[in-house]
Amino acid sequence: MDSEVAVLMSYVSAYLGSMISAILTIIGMWKIFKKAGEKGWKSIIPYYNMYIQCKVSGRKPVRYLLSLILFLVFFCISLVTLGFTIFAIAGSIGTSSSLADNSLIVLGGSFILCTAFSIWYIVEHAKLCGALSRSFGHGGGYAAGLFFLGFIFYMILGFNGDQYIGPNGQPKQQ
Repeated sequence: MDSEVAVLMSYVSAYLGSMISAILTIIGMWKIFKKAGEKGWKSIIPYYNMYIQCKVSGRKPVRYLLSLILFLVFFCISLVTLGFTIFAIAGSIGTSSSLADNSLIVLGGSFILCTAFSIWYIVEHAKLCGALSRSFGHGGGYAAGLFFLGFIFYMILGFNGDQYIGPNGQPKQQ
């Protein structure tokens, strides 16, 4: 009984931690968007807020959003293939089955593609954090903070006195 309560408490604390960090990120983005001349409510809508962040940062949103979409698609394909592979292997225990062998090949390929697209997404996100950092006059250290501790650094960037310079640190054309 005690271990079940401990597991439940760990799930609840992980959920609450995730919710708190998401709320802090949204609040920080709201303030950042307002500094950059965008409407703050745009930070609430998933994926659209990343589009606006790309726009504010001077990055092309197509590459960032495409990397995210491809990662999610191949992640879902990997999950479906994993389920199919488990089913095929379970059905072929004690027999020789080419279905199980083929599904393992597809599973390996989908995991490789999922890994490649996740690396692409991580690289694009790092570039986006760097461009956002430069848009407010900060350097690589601040970009690393946005990348690794975004929920804290979005709040700092939103509530400190830094002014928006322009996309990727280039002054806005009037």
